Amino acid sequence: LLLPDPVRAETVTLRMESVLPGRKWEDLPLSELRILVKGKTPAKVPKEVRRAIEFLRVRRDRGRPEARAYAAKVQVGSVDEGRAERLFGIAVVGNDPGPTPDGAGAVTEPRAQAASSESRTSRWWAVQREAFLGHLVAVGARHLFSPAGPSYGDGEWVELSPTVEFDGRGKIVSLIEHYRADGAPGCSGLPDTLGAPQESIP
Repeated sequence: LLLPDPVRAETVTLRMESVLPGRKWEDLPLSELRILVKGKTPAKVPKEVRRAIEFLRVRRDRGRPEARAYAAKVQVGSVDEGRAERLFGIAVVGNDPGPTPDGAGAVTEPRAQAASSESRTSRWWAVQREAFLGHLVAVGARHLFSPAGPSYGDGEWVELSPTVEFDGRGKIVSLIEHYRADGAPGCSGLPDTLGAPQESIP
């Protein structure tokens, strides 16, 4: 969690409003909790956590990454309004959300174009301007998931979570919205920190 602006504090209160049920235990353990000091990165943290901290600070201070942060080619998914509603229709009518239409709508941009102000990448960052800051984010081996995104439906629903994918060198290779759908008969699952999101990436 990186706040939009640094704050001075003497105490910190962490409140869990909801959790997913576990398979074995009923309690909620926290394996580690660290406070980020302004301008510093905690020592001895996994490289993906360090990368996430640095990425979020760039997002907060500059709005979007510079050209050097991208791989040679970047896959950029759809950012159009109403996509959650369309996916909801697929989930409810077909009883299975299936793969999202990102495959058909994704655009590949070279690094130089991705960093320009008129690129599809720039539009993705503009649409996702509220994501990643001020929210708890999930850090995977090569992914960074934000829970802030559009949703549609009630009871049966579709949520879209902005997701950044990195390559083995820590360069950005895709910007998409991972879906979580509950269309009968059940839920497709959540992003997790164990691997790639369930949504197929072109």
